[in-house]
Amino acid sequence: MKLAAVFSAIGLAPDFECKSAAGETKINWIHRRAGDAEVYFVASETNIPVTVDATFRVTGKVPEFWCPDTGRIETVGIWKTENGRTTVPIKFDPCGSVFVVFRKAGTPEITALTGAAGAQIRVLPKAAELVASENGRYEVTSAAGTKSVEICNVPAPLTVTGPWNVSFPPKLGAPPSAVFEKLISWPEHAEEGIKYFSGSATYTKEIDLPAAMVKKDLELLLDLGKVEVIAEVNVNGKDAGILWKPPFKADITALVKPGKNTLKIRVTNLWINRLIGDEFKPPYLTWKSTGKWDVGAPLEWPDWVKDGGPVPDTGRITFATWHHWSKEDKPVPSGLIGPVTIQAAEVKKIKL
Repeated sequence: MKLAAVFSAIGLAPDFECKSAAGETKINWIHRRAGDAEVYFVASETNIPVTVDATFRVTGKVPEFWCPDTGRIETVGIWKTENGRTTVPIKFDPCGSVFVVFRKAGTPEITALTGAAGAQIRVLPKAAELVASENGRYEVTSAAGTKSVEICNVPAPLTVTGPWNVSFPPKLGAPPSAVFEKLISWPEHAEEGIKYFSGSATYTKEIDLPAAMVKKDLELLLDLGKVEVIAEVNVNGKDAGILWKPPFKADITALVKPGKNTLKIRVTNLWINRLIGDEFKPPYLTWKSTGKWDVGAPLEWPDWVKDGGPVPDTGRITFATWHHWSKEDKPVPSGLIGPVTIQAAEVKKIKL
């Protein structure tokens, strides 16, 4: 007999299964036991957002999400038990992952949520919250039945348009500052120093928030759209976090006020572009061009490298001990590419 047939014969369900409305989704997982806790690590291989119903061979315990990127621990808002297993909907970011931990005894409070996509249930002591980014009617199902919740005060997203003031650090080839009328990748810029810039540049923009977006029971997310590759966000002089993977979103609810707000976004890219740009300058070293493994290695080290002498002025900004790139290579996308939007969600308490 095959193992699947053996397990079926003795009534042993799989330790983990998942289903997605989008069809087959590649999900990796591993399970270990730590004392009385059951710990699963679940990771998506899909580079787009995906939502799955994950089923674990655990019952009688409350599932928690332990987020590996932030360290945040949250009680799962929606889950159900059936035939000795627990099913949890999980929304993965692109290539996202999460620990699902079962360590506290309990039974499901809310088992289903229907309505517009993007809504979620957040668990509080003796209560819960519906967080919804779209207006409409939502159905919340619990052991006591189904309750309708109306969401009607979500304002439309606000698009943050140009111009943007962008400042660059000295001695890295770029001008001290530039005005971007619209967000573009740095290699698309006409200025050579910006096209081949590698480092950290700061975007500054004053935004005007209407009072309808800054009020009680509304949460605000700053969505930077596409970023290449890391962004540090500051709102009104206060830190809003470092964003290093999609989605590039930051909670700015507690940082903004009605009217004028100052937004600063410090973006850091890879150093590939500067290496490519420097290939248009006279070289520091002579490189090997033959050999299976050492193509790109220096033929010899000049005296100024060996003796620690002054670096010759060739106009180059970078120095590498291997020839990685040539001037024929295409610069990689860099900077804040956007679009940048501010998105609102209404928060409504639900009595359990």
